[in-house]
Amino acid sequence: MRTAEYVQAALAISSAAGEERAVSVEQQAFEVLTEFRRLVPWSGIEFARWDAACSVHRTLVQVDYPGDVLDHLNGRMFVDDICWPELHRDRRTLSWKDMTFDPGISEFYSNVLVPNGLVEGMYTPLMSSDGQYRGMLTLNTDSWTFPTPEAKAVTDQLVPVLTRLVGRLAGPDAGQAQRTSDQIAVVDASLSFSSELSSGVDVPEHVQLAVGKVLMSGERLARFLVWPESEPQPTHVSLSLGSADGDSMLVVWQEVAPPHALTRRQLDVVAAVADGLSNQEIARRLQVSPRTVTTHVEHILVRLGLSGRSAVVRMALAQGLYLVDVADS
Repeated sequence: MRTAEYVQAALAISSAAGEERAVSVEQQAFEVLTEFRRLVPWSGIEFARWDAACSVHRTLVQVDYPGDVLDHLNGRMFVDDICWPELHRDRRTLSWKDMTFDPGISEFYSNVLVPNGLVEGMYTPLMSSDGQYRGMLTLNTDSWTFPTPEAKAVTDQLVPVLTRLVGRLAGPDAGQAQRTSDQIAVVDASLSFSSELSSGVDVPEHVQLAVGKVLMSGERLARFLVWPESEPQPTHVSLSLGSADGDSMLVVWQEVAPPHALTRRQLDVVAAVADGLSNQEIARRLQVSPRTVTTHVEHILVRLGLSGRSAVVRMALAQGLYLVDVADS
C-alpha cells in the first residue's frame, strides 16, 4: 500500500467511528473493526475495555476470534504473560515482531495463538487524554507479513477516536475522561491542508504552523505538542511520516490537558532536553538563569517518575511531549 491508501483507510475508520451517525454504537464498533481490514488483513479482531477492579480485559465487540483466544485475552493468562510489560512500554501499537524476546517463550503466544493458526498480531493501548489506560484494540493474523509499520503508525494516530468509541461502548462513566474532540486532515507535499471529515472543521493556524515547521526542519517527529500563549491548553498533533513518494500525510490533532500536569515552561524545557541541550544552553534559549533550568529539570524528573535526561528524551518522543514553538513561525 502507498501512503495515500493508508490515509484513506484511516479516514474510513474515523468516519465509521463518528458520533453523529444514526446507528447503534455497537454497530459502529463492528463497522470500525471491519474497516480495519483495509489496514491489516486480520483473522480475528476485538475491542476490549480494561476492568481496573479485576485487572483484566472485557471484550466489548469482536469479529471472528476463536472462543478460547477470547477467553485467554479476557483472563489472567494474558496480563500475567511475559508480553504484557512489553506491550505497555511505549504506549504505542506493537506486534509480536516488536518484542524484545522470542515469541516462542510466551505461554500466551505458544499455547493459545499458534494452535489457532494465529502467528502475528497487533495490540493498540487505548489511552484517554488524561493518560489513563481504557482498553485495547487487538487483532491477529495468520501471516508474519502483517501488520506493516505504516499500518501500526496510522493506528496510533486513531487512538483518540478509538478510545472515545470504547468509552461509549462501555457506558457513560467509562468515557468521562475522554472529553475533548479530535480532528483529522490531510496535508500534501506543498503543505496544503484539507479537512476530510464531515464536520469540515478548519485546521487551526497553530497546528498548520507546527506541522509546517516540523516538515520543513526534516525532523522525524511523529507526535508532538503545540501550545501558543493565546490558547488555554495544548494541542497534541500526530503526523504520519510517509516515504518520499509525494503522497499526502494524515494529520490528527486534539486539544488535551497538559500532559503529566506539566506547565508550558516545563514542556519548553522537555523539548530543549530532547534537542540535546545542556542546562546552560537551555537557559540561553529560554532567557532564564541556569539555576531556574536546573530546578525545572529536577521537577520534571519527579513529575515523570524518571531518573535521568535520556529517559526524558525517550518519553518525550514516545508520548509526544515535544513542544514545537510556533511563536516565531
